[in-house]
Amino acid sequence: MNKLADKIFKLLELHKAKIKESVKADNADYEFDFEKLKKEIMAFENYTPKKSLANDYLFLTNGNPYTTVILICYAVFNNVNVTIDTNRELPTLNKLLVDIFNDLTYIQKDENDYRSGQYQIVQSNHLTIKQLIDLIDKYKINDIYVVDDYKKCQQINSYKLNGVYLPIFSIDLYSNSKKYRVMETAIEEHCQNNYININIYNNEDDNAIILRSRRADSSNGILLLANKEAEAKLIALKIKNKKVYINYNPFDTFETDMVEYFIKY
Repeated sequence: MNKLADKIFKLLELHKAKIKESVKADNADYEFDFEKLKKEIMAFENYTPKKSLANDYLFLTNGNPYTTVILICYAVFNNVNVTIDTNRELPTLNKLLVDIFNDLTYIQKDENDYRSGQYQIVQSNHLTIKQLIDLIDKYKINDIYVVDDYKKCQQINSYKLNGVYLPIFSIDLYSNSKKYRVMETAIEEHCQNNYININIYNNEDDNAIILRSRRADSSNGILLLANKEAEAKLIALKIKNKKVYINYNPFDTFETDMVEYFIKY
């Protein structure tokens, strides 16, 4: 792990007890996994900061706390400002995570300091267009990214606000057999409980799957549940720039895989 990523993780570990308390305050059934978090932060190990980025970003999320951490890691590495609207999901946990990152006296490179106080959280719930415009003006936002909610992005763009759809923890599931219905249901429930966006398609032909993977609303993770695994592998070969899983539950590595795709973005 590079020095900055290591310091970010150690900073979060210093507040491990508070983080656990905040999870209980929000949702006692939600599991915030520090080992999973460490793997996601480690994905930044060989990250090269982007050049010529805008200074201020607004991210509209579904409240997934791993999304919150990854977005702020992105901000820290690129030295940009972010405002995150978490849609009032897990409010205590998400606010604590942002507050932790705003104490950046601990996160410094040996030669160049990173600015502090640049990360803000907005605990709103279904922002009206007027509220969104006011937020953009208040924080002088340059770019709006809608995370894991393509329909919300379309709604925003209908008002000419130029939102960009950004899939992070999102997966498209394709199934062509009833024998996978139990697995399909279990995966859908897992996604709902863990703030992961899932789109389910049944009985799609091969060409439809390939074409949909190229659409703007497609996810970076694709799960194929197929009777004929050899045919599914041929489909996977034709799907470019996506992580494809075939006939198994992907969630042992899913979050880390998706962070790697986000970094490439």
